[in-house]
Amino acid sequence: MKKKLVVIHGLMLMSLLVLTGCFNGITIPIGDGNTMSIGGEEGAFSISVQGEDGLVELSGNEDGILFSSDEGSLQTYREIPDHFPSDVPTPKSDDVTAVGSFVTEVETEESNGFILSFKVEGDEKQKYIDMYMEYLESNNFEIEKSEEEYETIIVAAKKGKDVLNFHAFGGDDAVFTIQILENK
Repeated sequence: MKKKLVVIHGLMLMSLLVLTGCFNGITIPIGDGNTMSIGGEEGAFSISVQGEDGLVELSGNEDGILFSSDEGSLQTYREIPDHFPSDVPTPKSDDVTAVGSFVTEVETEESNGFILSFKVEGDEKQKYIDMYMEYLESNNFEIEKSEEEYETIIVAAKKGKDVLNFHAFGGDDAVFTIQILENK
């Protein structure tokens, strides 16, 4: 665990150095035969750490960031990617404000899917709650959990291997998190 913390802190430091333009294409030995490689070009960066636990890579550009390891990957997007499930309703970009990276794609040994995060203002909250509830019902998802408390709504639904969860937090300026997963 201590080695992982050192690697994570090293990745954060190297990301900062690469983003500020201090390094461009270097490999650093970090003990016990492990190495850290750093590279990048204008507007992009790339860091990889090879250790006894495997390879960890972090790269990014103006479109998003990719983190990958032997255990899976996480990719962020500022726009909805073309391979996002076409049947799942998505907000119009004019109606919402992205929260964080807007879309995060996750792939692990157990599942793969997307997390969509956005903020709506005013009376739009109910519109999106209705939109996702209608999607779940019309696509025969079994709603396993539906709770509403203190301006927070949590819905968890499943259909076969597919999972769709959504959370809406807040009153007039509500933040939505939509989780779409396919279990392997």
